[in-house]
Amino acid sequence: MNCPTSAFPRHRHLFLLLVVGALFIQWPRGLMAAPKYGTSLDWAPADTSFYSSGLRLREQFDIVVNSNAFKKIAEMSSVQSAWQTAQFFLAFSAPGATVQRFFNDPSYGDLREFIIDAVSHEICIFGDKKATDFLQTVVTTISAMQYRAGLVDTDDSNTTARILLNSLNAHIDQLATPGLVVGFKVTNVERAKQQIDNLKELLDGQLEDHSDFEGRLSKKSVGGSEYLVLELDGSLIQVPWDEIEQEPGEYEKLKSKLQNLKASICLGVRDNYVLLAIEPTVDALAKLGTGKKLAEVKEFQALAKFADKKLISVSYSSQQFIEALNNPTQQIDNMVATIRQGLSQIDLDDEIEQRIDKDLEELGDDLKGILPKPGANMRFSYLTDRGIEGYGYDWSENTLYDGSKPLSLLDHVGGNPLLALVARGKYSPEQYDMVRKWAKMAFGYFEEFATPQMSPDDQETFKKVKELGMPLVERLDKANSEMLIPALADGQSAVVLDAKLVSSKWFMGMRQNDQPLPMIETALVFGVSDTALLKKGVEEYRSALVDLIAQLKKEELIPQDSELPKPETREVKTDAGMGTIYYYKLPEEAGIDAQLTPNAGLSERVAVLSISPKQSARLLQDTPLTAGSDGPLSDRSKALESALYFNWAETVDAITPWAEYAVHQFVDAYNQPNSEDEGDQSPNAEAGDEATAKEYLEQLRTVMSALKCLRTYQSASYPEGDATVTHSATEFKDVP
Repeated sequence: MNCPTSAFPRHRHLFLLLVVGALFIQWPRGLMAAPKYGTSLDWAPADTSFYSSGLRLREQFDIVVNSNAFKKIAEMSSVQSAWQTAQFFLAFSAPGATVQRFFNDPSYGDLREFIIDAVSHEICIFGDKKATDFLQTVVTTISAMQYRAGLVDTDDSNTTARILLNSLNAHIDQLATPGLVVGFKVTNVERAKQQIDNLKELLDGQLEDHSDFEGRLSKKSVGGSEYLVLELDGSLIQVPWDEIEQEPGEYEKLKSKLQNLKASICLGVRDNYVLLAIEPTVDALAKLGTGKKLAEVKEFQALAKFADKKLISVSYSSQQFIEALNNPTQQIDNMVATIRQGLSQIDLDDEIEQRIDKDLEELGDDLKGILPKPGANMRFSYLTDRGIEGYGYDWSENTLYDGSKPLSLLDHVGGNPLLALVARGKYSPEQYDMVRKWAKMAFGYFEEFATPQMSPDDQETFKKVKELGMPLVERLDKANSEMLIPALADGQSAVVLDAKLVSSKWFMGMRQNDQPLPMIETALVFGVSDTALLKKGVEEYRSALVDLIAQLKKEELIPQDSELPKPETREVKTDAGMGTIYYYKLPEEAGIDAQLTPNAGLSERVAVLSISPKQSARLLQDTPLTAGSDGPLSDRSKALESALYFNWAETVDAITPWAEYAVHQFVDAYNQPNSEDEGDQSPNAEAGDEATAKEYLEQLRTVMSALKCLRTYQSASYPEGDATVTHSATEFKDVP
């Protein structure tokens, strides 16, 4: 039936609305097609277990070699001397002559250009589940060989082989040919194909005298691409089974499994990629570029909005891959099994052995309960006008960090430190309860099994120490659980490095330096939830130690004048009110600059432990971190799990005076007159020392200046859906 001609005009508004809606509707991510990246992500299969790709390799190389920093390093006299030595080696040694011939002989021109092309654009590697199983088997087998080699008779020449075969036998279901592909993006496909043809001619000549390889090398076409294929199978594996077996047929299943294995080493060109692959058969390469792509799996959805960036790296690890190579649960099981194996060498009563076995099982379960379960991860980075920026997505279970609120300690790292690492852990008193539980258990076993082995005098000493120490331990345990841990429930902690203190002579015995030397200041910072409770807990610690000292003096175990003095204090004004710094002055005979004084600082919201009261005073103040206005740490209102800021350039500035000091010390020591020499050095010798020092210092300053091309690194980690996201930025700036 024909539609009336007036039907569309009547509904044109509805039609246009549907068209516009289709353009702007937010479709579920799983239904959206992945963008075209122009990289191996466009054809790598979705069932890839791990993937890694380096991109824009020549562009990155050119940025480095064309920089002023690189040029200044290359112009250094020491570098020029090293280059002349290398040229001499190339000119007058057999290996060097081979290298020179490769680079200078015109007949190698196409091969040179092919290699340069292959490493200039993209290099990728990825593998399937069987590759993961293969890697896991290799790792497990190596671990087994390392462990069991210490428990068996290594005088037997077949012991190592038996350990290897036993481990393979235990993982026989995982024995399979891995699916592994390495790809090199090229711009000249025909040149790449010609080099593969040249390789075939070379291999044909090398293999013709080896009957085992007859007919195994050939050209095969798969999925429209031609590959040079070397076919291998288990018949090439020669094992003296009869010599190794301790019982007839012990390895029969393993022998059959190995003999039936097949593997194909393939080299070919697919589109504009040279592929080197290991697969069960070459036909496995036909799946490349067909079906669902890796870029379409859910873990890569976050990458799509960065498809227009200058990507330089992309990596992915599936949950299965992570679990195979770094499974905490399996590591704990292995630890428990190792302890059991060691205990089996000891003659224990059945009842005791069963009790220990039960405790080991419980220990393993407790440890597994606090460790995060592994998950997949995906990371990528790209070039920016200021350097490199990147994101990492980790789907592992988060049992350690709390990302529910902003990190206020970023305002208590001193404004512009060398390094600040800040994180908020989840408040979990249960973890301390677990530590207490197993500390008591370990002490009980020590008392039960170690004490009877002591001499009578040692037993008496142990008894006395226990009588004096147990009340102290109980008091400290109570202070921890009821005072310190609740007082620090905020969960924030930070490590801060700075270098604002200077002195020309920090320690006794140092030479007075001409310029001030900055000291690397180290501090730990904690967020405080209850200042009064924290003070009470610390005072309880001190009181317990004072009581212990009194007991030890009563027993005449320490000098009678021993005491724990009260710390000196000074008040500091902070934005949140007054703060206090508690410190102990070091004795003058220690020969240490008075600026270095162990101390603790406390304000209403922050506690600090540092080596300098001046640093503690800075950290108690509210001084926001100066990390730029557009980096990962620019938004202070954002809820974060952790943050990292590293000012590499200022770290180099802090190290440089010390490096120059070391140069002067080296030159002075090197030119020190021998004890047999008479008289002082001549003026000419002193001038020579100065010239040598000047030359070394010039080269040192050139290197230090070049190192400052890397300015800063910063990162912020935060929860996003089921993942933990880490946004990072690295800033580079060339030298003038």
